[in-house]
Amino acid sequence: MENSLRRLQTEYIDLYYLHFTNSETSYIDSIGELIRLKEEGKIRSIGISNVNVEQLKEANQYGDIDVVQSPYNMLDRTAEEELLPYCIEAGISFIPYGPLAFGILGGKYTEDFKLNKVDWRQSVNLFEENTYKSNFKKVEKLKDLAKENNIEVSHLALAWLLNKKGIDTVIPGGKRVAQIRESVRAVDVLLSEMDMKKIKSILEE
Repeated sequence: MENSLRRLQTEYIDLYYLHFTNSETSYIDSIGELIRLKEEGKIRSIGISNVNVEQLKEANQYGDIDVVQSPYNMLDRTAEEELLPYCIEAGISFIPYGPLAFGILGGKYTEDFKLNKVDWRQSVNLFEENTYKSNFKKVEKLKDLAKENNIEVSHLALAWLLNKKGIDTVIPGGKRVAQIRESVRAVDVLLSEMDMKKIKSILEE
């Protein structure tokens, strides 16, 4: 931690995540160390990532988790089943990653798009052939809705998340500065109740 603070030229880190845990270290020990660092003023908030609701409950048994980071987007709404409701109930901020479904909601892929063999997304279920084809049809309909609002489908996807209860921010990726700037535009998108209903209908087809 001291080396990190020195390299970052700061006295504290705003948010410190446990991105992945290991079987050799208990949540109690890991979170306990972060609590100590927080008490010393070296970190401001404690985050945890890539956990299911039972793991989160174990880590948060003393109410010390401030932030959860987990996959959540229009095409993968698994978080809505248990994780997000628990976060809302416990007052934990939920930050979705993969908000553009790892590129699918960027609206640039074609129906016959294929990942190359070394692409890390090969392990992501969204790119399984039948799942991808089903989602592609949804994205095409979402594009039409986005066009009605004079925005891109990526803006629609991000604005949809920001409109959800319990979501404070999102972290879209980007290889170029221009992509980040495009994502930021979603902050200014205001979706109506009717827009949200239309989106829900498309996603549940």
